[in-house]
Amino acid sequence: MQLSFIMIFCLCFFNVPEVYAADSFTDKVLPFLKTYCLECHDQKTKNGELDLSRYTSAAKAIEDFKQWEHVVTFLRKEEMPPAKAKQPTAELRTEMLGVVQG
Repeated sequence: MQLSFIMIFCLCFFNVPEVYAADSFTDKVLPFLKTYCLECHDQKTKNGELDLSRYTSAAKAIEDFKQWEHVVTFLRKEEMPPAKAKQPTAELRTEMLGVVQG
């Protein structure tokens, strides 16, 4: 499972034109993080010692793909955002996972 995720993640961002990967990250991932994640996982709060605000580009996310594997796992299991927080629609969650997983 872990190896396949890493391969998919790398293929997603390395086998497509750099502009497309950057656009997908900028257009889909960053707004999702801002809306559903950064309240608890920014530079100041770092809940779970996780600062997602430092990932400002696909390239930065790729540098720390192991951390993103955990993010994807929590999103897929619907453990994040936590139940008390604002929740993305099922479609938006699926779209976010699709962009990150390729």
